[in-house]
Amino acid sequence: MPTASSTSQVSKKNTSGAVADSVTAVDGSPRIAWHADGGRLFVDVDQMLDASTALDASALGFDEWKIIRQTLTVFPFPKGDRRPMAEGVIREELERHAVELGRRDGIRMIIDRRLERLLPDPSATGSASHLLPSVIKTNWTEELPAASSSRLAQFFARHVLGKKPQAPPSASRRNEQIEVGLGVIRTESGRTRRRQETVTMVFHEPNSSDRIEVRIVGLDRVVRMRFDSRRDPRFQVFWPRWLG
Repeated sequence: MPTASSTSQVSKKNTSGAVADSVTAVDGSPRIAWHADGGRLFVDVDQMLDASTALDASALGFDEWKIIRQTLTVFPFPKGDRRPMAEGVIREELERHAVELGRRDGIRMIIDRRLERLLPDPSATGSASHLLPSVIKTNWTEELPAASSSRLAQFFARHVLGKKPQAPPSASRRNEQIEVGLGVIRTESGRTRRRQETVTMVFHEPNSSDRIEVRIVGLDRVVRMRFDSRRDPRFQVFWPRWLG
């Protein structure tokens, strides 16, 4: 995966789909998100949370960023550090809009820009072991704050923003065993999900410099996985196989 430099300059609107590896536009203004090759969309969480960062109406996903910014503006954050819950709201909203981004804009991956340099490049591996399927645990369990933030986000979408909230895909909230093959996973229920038919979200967990959260968003379900870090053996098994 190509690296990024926060001081590089890119065009304000990327219509060719070529690699756009910066978080600033040519005018020096910060960017909330930018499109790279391979259907990847990088998201700068810091800029999304910074209300002074203006939304670019010509940018890919502008409608989604506008809705997320509105939700963050009216969300009833508790006193104290709002950052963890705010990041949770962003991930829930992106999950809710992921299928539409994939259908409309050809987005196949939504990646936290903080992970851009850290994610291993599967093409650089010297081992062919990733060609063989492997079984891992998702390491995901129910977390009440995340569930509560999702419900509150839906409440405010309906009652404050005047929008009918979309029904989110059902998601497994337990530590599930899945088989990972080349660009495909098979869940305990026997269902198969392919990378090219879903949208993969890869984000840092709040208040953690290491833990990684992956969500595979499909029409009918979201498969969620949690990894201790990019060095987590389960992540080293999952990532090169999933990218195929």
